Amino acid sequence: MHDNPDDSMACCLELMRYVAMSASQPRIVAEDFEWHGKQLKKDEVIFLMMAAGNRDPRVYEDPETLDLTRTNDQSFSKSIQLRISLWATSNTFSSVSRTTLPPLA
Repeated sequence: MHDNPDDSMACCLELMRYVAMSASQPRIVAEDFEWHGKQLKKDEVIFLMMAAGNRDPRVYEDPETLDLTRTNDQSFSKSIQLRISLWATSNTFSSVSRTTLPPLA
């Protein structure tokens, strides 16, 4: 980060994927439908398991490893609200790391 502050966004996205800031999100089924052989009925509460999706080995090579150089195009942590917060955090972190943080050994 110190040597490559422009990579701060990718690092933040990987940290969000790995830490799973939102492990699950409830949803209410809008209409009856079948998904992967399971019948879902209107008005049922279901949970999107974001943390599990962010650890899917079909999507991420070695998903249990924190890799700050990972290209993170498919993370479930990339909603619009999170992206706005992430942009602000990344820019702040990038500015701070350039001016105050010593390089890691």
